[in-house]
Amino acid sequence: MKAYELGQPPGKAQLLDALGRGEPRLDLCALAIARLVSPEVDDAAVLETLDALGARVERRRSLGPESGPLAAKDGLDALVSVLADEEGFSGDAHTYHSPDNSSLPRVLERRRGLPITLSVLYAEVGRRAGLAVEGVGLPGHFIARLGGVYFDPFGGGRRLSRDELEALVARAQVAFSPKQLEPVPVRAIAWRMINNLKGTWLQQAENERALQAVDLLLALEPNHPAELRLRASLLVDLGAFVAALADLEHCLKLAKDAGDEAGLTRAIEAVRGRIGQLH
Repeated sequence: MKAYELGQPPGKAQLLDALGRGEPRLDLCALAIARLVSPEVDDAAVLETLDALGARVERRRSLGPESGPLAAKDGLDALVSVLADEEGFSGDAHTYHSPDNSSLPRVLERRRGLPITLSVLYAEVGRRAGLAVEGVGLPGHFIARLGGVYFDPFGGGRRLSRDELEALVARAQVAFSPKQLEPVPVRAIAWRMINNLKGTWLQQAENERALQAVDLLLALEPNHPAELRLRASLLVDLGAFVAALADLEHCLKLAKDAGDEAGLTRAIEAVRGRIGQLH
C-alpha cells in the first residue's frame, strides 16, 4: 500500500480529461486505461500508429473497382482489409483474460486483444479514415457497427447477420432486445474496459491491481455503492482498515439507494474492531 496513493489510480487525470472534452476521445480514454496495465504509455507513438493505419484505410477507400484485388467495395471492406487481412488483428482466444488484451498499446504490438479493445481500434482507425464506426455492447460480447452493418472485430471483422446477433445474445443467456444493438457512448466503453481489468485481477487474486481498477471506476462514479463496498473489501484484505472504514461509512450514507443497511452496519463494526486491535 505504501507505493500506491488511494484515490489516485494510474491514468485518472488523463481519463477525466478525455471524457471531459466537448467530444469525448475514445483513443485517449483507452490510453488512460492502459496505464493500469503499464504506467509508462507512449501516447504519441500509439496515436501516430493509429494515424498511419487510418491513412492506409483512407487510401484503400479511394481505390476504384478497376484497381485490382486491393480495391475496397466500401469503407468497411477497406477497414477490414487493412486491420484484419494485412495487419492480422484478431481476437485472443488462448489467453483471453490477459491484461495485455485490455491495453490498446499492447494490442497494437501483439495484434491480439479482447472484443472491446479491438472494437476501439477499429473505431479509432475508422474515425481517422472518415468512417463513423460505433461500439455495440452486447451482453457477453462487444462488437461494432458502421452505418447499419454490424461486424465482429474479435472475429477478424466478420459481418454479422441479424440471426447471428441474436445468437450472440442468446449465448449469454439473455433475452434479445433491439435496444442491445444500439451504440454505446464513450464513457460506457471506458467503464466496461476498466471493469474487464478489475475482473481479471480479482480472479487472479491481484488485489492491489484490482484496487487501482476500482479506484478508476470510482473516479467516474464516486458514489457507486457496489464499487465502494468492493474497494472497502480490498482495503481490508490489504490491511488498510481506516480507509476501508471511510468507504463503508460513506456507503452507509447512501444506503437508502444501496440497500442492506444492516449488512453495512455489521461490516463497519467488524472493521472498527480490527482497528481497535491495532491500538
